[in-house]
Amino acid sequence: MGAAAVLACHASVTIGRHLGNSPINVNWIHDMSAVFMEFKDISESTPNEVWQVERIAGHHYAAAADFALEHLKGSGKCLIAGSPLFELYELDTRYEITYVDFREPPLNGFRFVRADACAIPLEDESFDALSSTCLLCHIGLGRYGDPERLAGDQVALKEFWRVLKSGAVAAVTLGPVAEINQSQQVGSAHRVYTFDDARRIVEHAGFTMEASAVWDTRGERWRRRDERINIDPALFPDYLSMALRKD
Repeated sequence: MGAAAVLACHASVTIGRHLGNSPINVNWIHDMSAVFMEFKDISESTPNEVWQVERIAGHHYAAAADFALEHLKGSGKCLIAGSPLFELYELDTRYEITYVDFREPPLNGFRFVRADACAIPLEDESFDALSSTCLLCHIGLGRYGDPERLAGDQVALKEFWRVLKSGAVAAVTLGPVAEINQSQQVGSAHRVYTFDDARRIVEHAGFTMEASAVWDTRGERWRRRDERINIDPALFPDYLSMALRKD
C-alpha cells in the first residue's frame, strides 16, 4: 500500500494502556535474575538520536531490513516497532503500515502511534505481520527517554504476540548477540543476548522460532550456520535476527 493511500488514516495516539483484552501479567516473565551486570555503571542517553532514513550498505540495519523482506512476504496490515525508517518505506510496498515508537519520527503519509512498545494501545490480533529492528535490546533501559522497566524486552515481545493475528509472522532483530556465559545488560546502553536466552524469551512470549540469522558486523555478512559467533560483546557485536510465528 502506497504512502498516499494511507494518508487519510494518519494518526497519532498518545501513550496509554493498550486497548486489548489481555493485560500484561508479570508472572510469565522469564527469570533473568542471573543476568551478568559487568557493565552496570555505563550510562548512555540518546533521546534525540538522528533517525536512520536511508539504507547504508553493509550496516546491520540494512541486514535486518533484508531479513524482514525475506520473511514478510504477505499482505494486509503490518506493525513496525522502532525500526529505522527506511525499513518502513521498503515494507510499505507490501503492507498497510502502522509505525509505533516512543519518539515521534519525521513521517508523512503513514499511520503513527506514539507509544511505549511495552503497552501498545492497539487492539488484540489486529496485524498480519510485524517487524522490529534493535528495539528489544534497548526498551526499558531509558536510553531513548522511554520508561525504565524490568525485563522490558520480554514485556514488549508479549505485546507483539498480543497484537498479531494467529499464524502471523514477526521479523525481529533483537540486537547484539555473543557467545558468552550469560546475557549482559550494558548499563543503559543496550542488552547483549546469548542465543539460548534469546530463544527462551521469544518462546516464553508464545512465539515459535521459524528461522534465525546472525550478522557479522566486522565482516559485513551473514555468518554460516557452523560458524562461531562473536565472543566479545564490547567489540564489533554480531546482531541476531529471528523469524517468529504466532501459532
